[in-house]
Amino acid sequence: MGKNHHYRHRDRRHSKHAQHWAERTVTVPKPRMALVEVVAMNRLRPGVVVWAHVPYVDGEGEKTRPAIVVSTRGRDVQILPVTTKPSYGPARTEYVAIGDCVAAGLDRSSSVRFRPITVDRLEVVMVVGELAPTDRHAVLGQLALADAV
Repeated sequence: MGKNHHYRHRDRRHSKHAQHWAERTVTVPKPRMALVEVVAMNRLRPGVVVWAHVPYVDGEGEKTRPAIVVSTRGRDVQILPVTTKPSYGPARTEYVAIGDCVAAGLDRSSSVRFRPITVDRLEVVMVVGELAPTDRHAVLGQLALADAV
């Protein structure tokens, strides 16, 4: 009984653990790095949420992260990186919180950072969602205000 009892107990614990995490997990598509397909340019409209290779500020390397499409011109796609950092309150205008993360295809609360980056269209890995109308107005409206100043 000693050896078999141990294995049965471990299997039961494992299945409860797996069931617990299965109930808490939100299924959101993640980019498959090994199989990269070119995203059609007509899908890259302002307000569309994509996964893209975003370069670090210092220019050394990149990170695959969600981003909001702002505009396209030829092969260039201008994006705004999405971060899980809080928006730091109303006094901080460089971040805007995304209200409807599910529509945007994001699995956690996120904010858009107003640091436009231009990447080649091949750096866009996949489309995951689109900003809800209120979020689209807040993000693209704030960007237009920042450009006007």
